[in-house]
Amino acid sequence: MPRPLVELLREKLGTQAVPHYNPLNVASIGLTAVRILGNNPNRYTWEFVNLSPSNIFVHLDNTVSAARGWLVGPSGGSLGAHWEEDFELVSGEWWALGAAAGLSFLVYEVESGGA
Repeated sequence: MPRPLVELLREKLGTQAVPHYNPLNVASIGLTAVRILGNNPNRYTWEFVNLSPSNIFVHLDNTVSAARGWLVGPSGGSLGAHWEEDFELVSGEWWALGAAAGLSFLVYEVESGGA
């Protein structure tokens, strides 16, 4: 009989994995850099999805710009990081800047939730 996903994750990670959507409660991204993920040493993975019709740029600090950051294209473009591939980059702060004001997005992280 197949085992539930929660058991498989507990076996692989040694803890429960808990998702959080938009953990910093940022309403939108605009022309000024905004922190979209805080420093979290318990984070396993995160994913960012651009829901807006304009470009968004994502970077490791508040110096994010069109020339300094990962381009996340409009209408469903995404960027993410996973601990097994991206190592310590997963746990750091992440910032975003838009090519216009009031841009919508989705960001979620999965972190350790205890035993």
